[in-house]
Parts: sequence; structure tokens; C-alpha cells
Amino acid sequence: MLRKRKCRYCGKWFRPLHRLKNRQIACFNPVCQAIHKKTLDKKEKAKGLRRLNSKDWQKEHKVWISEYNKIYYSKRRKEILARKKEWYRRNVQE
Repeated sequence: MLRKRKCRYCGKWFRPLHRLKNRQIACFNPVCQAIHKKTLDKKEKAKGLRRLNSKDWQKEHKVWISEYNKIYYSKRRKEILARKKEWYRRNVQE
């Protein structure tokens, strides 16, 4: 059996469902469940707003992003090729 936990909203002790284990923070009281659902909705809405803001920024800075990607991935590609050559030299050409 799982240990009892204290409800974050009403402060009463409850046993969480075995499927949720340590993730359940609200008891089975409908009022606590409703409050918890509202807080989750607020978090999701804020997350969506952050995503929208980043999409706007990406639209405004397309040139910067493409230049950055060219530089970064060209360096990265060179590093990967160098590693492959080194591996090939060590393992295959012996």
C-alpha cells in the first residue's frame, strides 16, 4: 500500500491511487479536483503562450536562424566526418 499524502488544496490526508503513485497531489474531493484542474489549465495556457511567442520570434528572425544553422551544422558536419575518418583509420585499416 502507498503511504498517505496530504492534499495540496484542503490539507486532508488521503491514499493516492496505486496507478498514480507519487504524482497525485489532490484528494478525491470534487472541490479539490476542480481547483487542481484549473491550475493545470492555467499552466497549459501559459505554455501555449510561450510557444506562440517563440513562433513569432522565429518568424521575425528567419534570416538569423538560417545563418546560424548554416554555421552550426557546417561545423558539426565537419566534426562528424573527422570522427568517422578516425574510426575508420583505427578499426578498418589495421
